[in-house]
Amino acid sequence: MAAETGPRTALIIDDDPGIRALLQEVLTDEDYAVVCVASGKEALARLEGAPPAIVLLDLLLPDIPGEEVLAALRARWGTALPVLVLSATPQRLPAVEGHAQQTATTYLAKPFEFDVLLACLTTLRSPGGA
Repeated sequence: MAAETGPRTALIIDDDPGIRALLQEVLTDEDYAVVCVASGKEALARLEGAPPAIVLLDLLLPDIPGEEVLAALRARWGTALPVLVLSATPQRLPAVEGHAQQTATTYLAKPFEFDVLLACLTTLRSPGGA
């Protein structure tokens, strides 16, 4: 495995500033360079650059449904990109799971426990994960 030349980038897509701040703190502590956006449109604007190492995606965004953002992420970078879907409405998760091209790497229901978030991140970083 090649040595990493810089920090891994995490893209956080969530309209809740408190959730973004928490996730940013956690991911910064896990040695990620964090980029936060509050809307689907902002997230889609980020598709032009290099892929992030991980995406944390809220399904309930103010402008574009998270499922559409996930589809765009998958269209651009495929299923190799680890995506942690965050949802306060778990009933929406089957709709995400139902589309192979939109499949998230893993899901986390809001509100979530700090240790569960860390476990998800560990799984995504492991050889079987990301």
